[in-house]
Amino acid sequence: MTHREASCVSLAGCRARQSRRVGNPGHVGGFTLIDILLVVAVIAILASIAVPRYQSYMARSLRVDAHAGLHIAAGELERCHTRQYHYADCAITAASPDRSYAIDYTEDADAGFIITAKTARDDGCDADLTLDGLGRRGPADCW
Repeated sequence: MTHREASCVSLAGCRARQSRRVGNPGHVGGFTLIDILLVVAVIAILASIAVPRYQSYMARSLRVDAHAGLHIAAGELERCHTRQYHYADCAITAASPDRSYAIDYTEDADAGFIITAKTARDDGCDADLTLDGLGRRGPADCW
């Protein structure tokens, strides 16, 4: 008796062995419902982590535009002050570089000026961003 014949002592043993072979036409493969639910759960967990981080990143990148606009306006005000010795009637750029913020300033007796950046978009800040002539920035958590 050969090895093959010894392993197929019964007809059921031979059929069981044949059904484990890869590419057997009688073998049905696929994913179970549990497999699919596990994949969906893992994707949901990853998305619940990734989406808030992406939104936070977008808010921070929007604020960078305001910071640039405020610093550009401060430089323009200082150049105007060196020519006129006052901040009244100084022209500044009215928008941030990406045009996401409107930039405006008011004169201040203590600091010289206060520049304000306003936007209608959600930048993660509760108040408008400000920069004064002494370099004080507000709100602190948005810088």
